[in-house]
Amino acid sequence: MKCKKGFKYQLVENEMFFHTSICPLTPIKTHFISLTVDGCLTIYRDYAWDGPSGPTVDTADVMTPSLAHDAFYQLIRMGLLDEKWREVADEYMGKLMEARRSKKKFLRMLQSIRAWFWVRELKKFAASAAAPENKKEILEFP
Repeated sequence: MKCKKGFKYQLVENEMFFHTSICPLTPIKTHFISLTVDGCLTIYRDYAWDGPSGPTVDTADVMTPSLAHDAFYQLIRMGLLDEKWREVADEYMGKLMEARRSKKKFLRMLQSIRAWFWVRELKKFAASAAAPENKKEILEFP
């Protein structure tokens, strides 16, 4: 048996993101992710990801943004999406976080600061996460 280590969450239904600004020259389709030339990202049921990375808490407002971000980074690691899209994926995660802010004024302010900080840190430190040599380790069991 073979499996990949390092995942915490798994989709139970398809998730679609319309109007991303990440538009490849040709459509991309894998078993779990598709991205159209007009920027429509679809992540399919059973896709597994590790949730928000870094010293953070996995709260509801960042789960969907982390899903899209991880899918974009996976496409980059696989060599299917050009690395030039990495910072755009970081910005898109911030936009998704902003769109999911609370209606309560104080929480909205904290979530905006968190989104700004997160995007800034991704741009500084996350390049290696998109590098092909950082694919998830495959474990093999007899």
